[in-house]
Amino acid sequence: EDPIVRRLLGRVSSVASSCIPQETANILWALAKLKAHDTEAVKALGDRTLSTCSEFNPQDIANVMWAYATMDRQPSDKLCDALCE
Repeated sequence: EDPIVRRLLGRVSSVASSCIPQETANILWALAKLKAHDTEAVKALGDRTLSTCSEFNPQDIANVMWAYATMDRQPSDKLCDALCE
């Protein structure tokens, strides 16, 4: 894994709890594109998505679902349910 990506993943984990929906979705998208499927960063962003999902617009939801699919990861049932409401 690239040292720069590793540093970015650490930063993602530390800022995830303050991200707005678009930032959360964009970072998940970027991690998927980079093939940087770090469990801690993805979990932190998934937790943030769950806590702010009522504020997500359709594009944010699409980006989150695309990221999970591209990472070949299954979002939790709780997260899927929340995004579908």
